[in-house]
Amino acid sequence: MILLVVDSMERHRFFYRLACSLQKEGRHVVFLVSEPLSYLLLKNKGFSAYYPSRFFSGNKKINIDAEEKIKFSIEVVNEVIPSERAISDYFSVYSLLEKIIGELNINRVLMWNGQQLICRAITEACRLNHVDLGFFEISNLPNKLFYDPAGVNALSDLAKHPELLDKYDEITDEFHENWMSLYEAYKARPIPQSVKSMRSKLLSFFNYLLKYLSFGVGRVNFEFLKKNKKLLIPKSKFSSISSDELNSIRYIFLPLQVSGDTQVKLHSDFDNLGAINFANTLAKEHGLKLLVKVHPAENNSTHLDKILKLMDDLKFEMVNVGTIDLIKSSELIVTINSTVGLEAMLYQKNLIVLGRCFYKSFDRSRLLKYIHKFLIDRVDYFGSDDIPDEACMRIFEIVGNRDV
Repeated sequence: MILLVVDSMERHRFFYRLACSLQKEGRHVVFLVSEPLSYLLLKNKGFSAYYPSRFFSGNKKINIDAEEKIKFSIEVVNEVIPSERAISDYFSVYSLLEKIIGELNINRVLMWNGQQLICRAITEACRLNHVDLGFFEISNLPNKLFYDPAGVNALSDLAKHPELLDKYDEITDEFHENWMSLYEAYKARPIPQSVKSMRSKLLSFFNYLLKYLSFGVGRVNFEFLKKNKKLLIPKSKFSSISSDELNSIRYIFLPLQVSGDTQVKLHSDFDNLGAINFANTLAKEHGLKLLVKVHPAENNSTHLDKILKLMDDLKFEMVNVGTIDLIKSSELIVTINSTVGLEAMLYQKNLIVLGRCFYKSFDRSRLLKYIHKFLIDRVDYFGSDDIPDEACMRIFEIVGNRDV
């Protein structure tokens, strides 16, 4: 029996597609969901689903050291769930999953990222009950999905053992160049994370209301929900530099990441402001401009205000031109641990990585094997079709030692 974890409505769409594909293969699927709207939709489609609530908080004397796991969940780190409620939520999820594991003979649990509060509780319950785990993450490369049995990014098997890539056959230049043309066309479009329809916003609000009324777990503070919206930076703040003018400038490019992202908060000693200060010092030392690009999905207005103030103080330039153009014409790229660092390696650019990430030690051969062999292919995370059979097979062929 496979258990799929849904911790947001966005994840609901992905895991529903995956469940439909797994059922067609004859695999038995059950859900554990923190989103009441997801729970209702799944039950309506005939799926078995469990919805943890603080009405059933479980035994808070469970013999595990949960304090650190709760403290470093991304919601507590970002201060969007108070610690007292986080403790109650954690044990509600842990107790429910132990019950499900015992009753249904769960042998594998699949989730997204793994650093959310409910995912940390589930991970611990699986570890103590010897249940296999699998973690997904968006790759930011067209139609490719990251999957690892240990975790994502710095926590993955790949980060600890990059030599896993050496067993794959070498990728030919012709094959890779053909892919690069598709990749550049994909990157020319707006990133899907930055586009949210009014319908999805209304559904999110309705889901939040249901979660509040049902004492659901993982509910963020309402103040955060009000602030969680796409930010519009005044046009006057952007540099007038165009893509065509980049080749005439010597500069360092610093792509910022979403300020509350797990990769920044949990896998780096630098935040965006620290990265700006680092890159600015480096630019002055080498007589280069510093061009900074804010992540399109940034939604923290307080953090953005700090960036704008730092821009006034340090005199770097904020740009809004294409990331690929900025990479191609740069002298050096500085990143915390974003995919832009991996993209910089694609163009064989000078790169400094400030955070902890899986690609830090890649050479050219490993980079191409990661893209074309390691990642699960033909999966559009933002799409609507079922997950292809070949992708499902890859997921279940990948075990602890990644014998694929």
